[in-house]
Amino acid sequence: MTAIDLGPEMETLKAAFPNRLEPNALDITREFLGRFIHASDAELDVLTVWIAHTYVYDAFYATPRLCAMAPMKEAGKTMVLNMIVALGKNVIKTANASAPALFAIIDQEHPTLCFDETDNMWRASGDGGRYREQLGILNDGYVQDGFVLRVRGGVAKRHPTFVVAAFAGIGRLPDTLASRCIQLNMSPVPDNVTLEDYEPDLFRAEAARVAETLQSWITSRGPEIDLQPVMPEGLRSRKKQIWKVIIALGDLGGPVWSERIRAASREIALNISRTAKISPAEELINLIATAAQSDAFMPTGELLDFLKLQRERNDQIRWATWLSNPMIATRQLANILKPYGIESRQKWLDGENRRGYNIADFTLWAQAKSAPEEEFIAEEAPEAETEAE
Repeated sequence: MTAIDLGPEMETLKAAFPNRLEPNALDITREFLGRFIHASDAELDVLTVWIAHTYVYDAFYATPRLCAMAPMKEAGKTMVLNMIVALGKNVIKTANASAPALFAIIDQEHPTLCFDETDNMWRASGDGGRYREQLGILNDGYVQDGFVLRVRGGVAKRHPTFVVAAFAGIGRLPDTLASRCIQLNMSPVPDNVTLEDYEPDLFRAEAARVAETLQSWITSRGPEIDLQPVMPEGLRSRKKQIWKVIIALGDLGGPVWSERIRAASREIALNISRTAKISPAEELINLIATAAQSDAFMPTGELLDFLKLQRERNDQIRWATWLSNPMIATRQLANILKPYGIESRQKWLDGENRRGYNIADFTLWAQAKSAPEEEFIAEEAPEAETEAE
């Protein structure tokens, strides 16, 4: 592999990886990402390898979609896409695209597509239905033989849809697309975490050197990639299919990366790590379910005061800085909880009509969520392989 001169950054990298004789391309990429993105170790490892896979995705039958999702704004979702733009291969970032534009750009440029603000594309109401055709293209295009048929001049033509794609947005993706994704659960940066502010003009040269190092490593080591790696136990059906390239590239990175990426797959895909990161909304729901009186009705103001007190005592929700802003706290709480089916309601209390939350709603959700964890590895639904889309 051609050596890339990283200049002063190499000393920083050697300090970050003291047990390595020389940081490899994945180490270099991982360290760069960690300076700008707040995420779990497993998520940063997977993001590193996912970006590497943009250079060799077409060697595999399937390419996993990546999604960075959160229940609120300012959670680092767009930063994930910015890092993919800076380090990935032939990246196009957009907030939306027409269906004809999608299959045309895929056919012409074979890009890495990054879609921001997906909550505006596939929302349940409004004009979200306009993007159903795009959803079909992105669903089918995670495998090499995906295509759409279009008639031009009376002749039917196949347009291939196989493409690398990443998404960022508030809430959740449509289920069919989510099943093809490796998901990163993003949350605002806690007060006790310091990150660098990424400005493309300031970091463009450094990012280019990191990207060149990654591409050079992939290009030189490509013939060594095991296209049929031994997969971690529990990855079945579609999960096995979309994680194959990630596991293969982790193995290519050497024993340390092989172990780390397999541990990350168990944590993210199978949720069998007892310390696995959960979404910010789930953190709030679990906290309220365990710390509040289960049969209580709490007016919204009282619930916000309760959460402020819990935030002072519990590092787990240090990210919820919006609790200190009474102008937005009520709406932010409602927006976070709504996708989970928990909504405020009216109740006659102390001689007046009050709006608030039934704590039982939080308790029931937390109990339903924890029930499958009795099984060490959850079985994938048998219909996942034959779902109609």
